[in-house]
Amino acid sequence: IGDYFSKYQQHIQAGETLQALDMAQAAYDLSTNQLGNAHKTTQTLAFNYAQLYIKEREILRDYNADRAIRILRSYIRYLEEQNPGDALSKIDPLMSIGIAQLWYPEELLETKKKFRDSTRRFGGDRLTRSNVEYHIDKGIRAFDEAISIAPNFLAPKFEAGMIEYQRGNYSSASGYLQDVVSGIPFYAEAH
Repeated sequence: IGDYFSKYQQHIQAGETLQALDMAQAAYDLSTNQLGNAHKTTQTLAFNYAQLYIKEREILRDYNADRAIRILRSYIRYLEEQNPGDALSKIDPLMSIGIAQLWYPEELLETKKKFRDSTRRFGGDRLTRSNVEYHIDKGIRAFDEAISIAPNFLAPKFEAGMIEYQRGNYSSASGYLQDVVSGIPFYAEAH
């Protein structure tokens, strides 16, 4: 396990993220088999792997958001069992879940575009919009959960605000971003 983790760190330092991802997965898989899923080392490796997996999602042909989310949810359960009163430790994995929810693999994007184009010929793209909205809503809920845990932490508010802005939900975006603007005086002057 230590050898894989050491190689993972070397690849990270060298900026070789795909090789680092391979080493992170190997360390996580080996730790799961040798130590079990509930072991601290396994959970730490799981978190490292999931974080890097989500970060590299754009270049992974087989990216699977559900896999990353399952790993992160397991990590959150582990944190809750180990430190029941430490809600702040869940912020990073919740942010990652929110980001993972907002990603679609290229094949799905192409399929979605084809479906949208064909349904427009028949009078609408409601089904495509509802599928996309479902995943976006799940991402927003993960950011909202992070906000409820740490209301003064600005990152999930910014992420949720930008998503709502891009969706055209300006009043909702304003609600999220107002806290960000008031929390960062430099940005408060920009219009």
